[in-house]
Amino acid sequence: MQLTTKQAARLIQVHESSIKRWCSQDELAFTLTDGGHRRIELDELLVFARSRALPCKLAEFSPNEGEAWLAMRDAESKGNFESLRRLALAWIQAPSSFRVTRLMHFCLEQGLALSTLFDALIAPVLHRIGEDWKAGNLEIGEEHRITEVLRDVLYEIRSLSMTSKAQASRDSIAVVGCSEGNQHDLGAQVIRILLEQRGWQVIYLGANVPAIDFATLQARHRARIVCISFVPPSIVSDAERMADMLARFYDPDNPYFLVFGGQMLASQSALRFSRPPFLELQTHATTDAFVRWLDEASFLPTD
Repeated sequence: MQLTTKQAARLIQVHESSIKRWCSQDELAFTLTDGGHRRIELDELLVFARSRALPCKLAEFSPNEGEAWLAMRDAESKGNFESLRRLALAWIQAPSSFRVTRLMHFCLEQGLALSTLFDALIAPVLHRIGEDWKAGNLEIGEEHRITEVLRDVLYEIRSLSMTSKAQASRDSIAVVGCSEGNQHDLGAQVIRILLEQRGWQVIYLGANVPAIDFATLQARHRARIVCISFVPPSIVSDAERMADMLARFYDPDNPYFLVFGGQMLASQSALRFSRPPFLELQTHATTDAFVRWLDEASFLPTD
């Protein structure tokens, strides 16, 4: 668990030059690599930070600072989220569930994208919790509690991002929600946050929304995007029926992009729907895929 001077600086929120100065003045212990680069033991940095009353995000995970650091590094440098998922599962089922919020913030501050964290951390945790509930290993109340913990995480992330989000354009309006019968809206919440961070005004409808309401709100606000989340037990035919219903209400003088999201679409390159009237009919199985499309697409009005 050796850190570079840059990593050490990020952890205790100081400039890298301060770390180098403390090393040069023998105030912070370090070793040298064969190439002459300084390396600082994580434990040494934590002791130093405490002695100087310097803030350190890892201190919030005591006594698991090292485990949290290695898990985040595996995710950041190797794309391996297994250790992060194990930590999140352990903490979310314990009275220390607040650590899951801290873990998310820590990963975001270290440069991991929210969309990646949802796909590789939150979604798999939710899947595991759902499997435990179906197997009878988890009470309904506990499943609800865990879902609310994750909802609180997203609310806090959204609250923090609202202060720095891009200025919304009057042409950048999106309607976001879950299809009828879908009661879990955490995926839709993430899409809401990602859109707002990019300057979109979001009309958020939440869970269990009938097709007519998506159509009505899109027309009322002249939204450029309608994003609809599908979660189990939804199947592909449910998405096809939704597309059919929205096509009946579609007004070519008020065009929009229709986006369906959900793991059930992973093996579905396109819905079985002939000549959709929408500007585009997009299907994305992951949040990362949606973000790539969102950042590359052009949403300027056609007129």
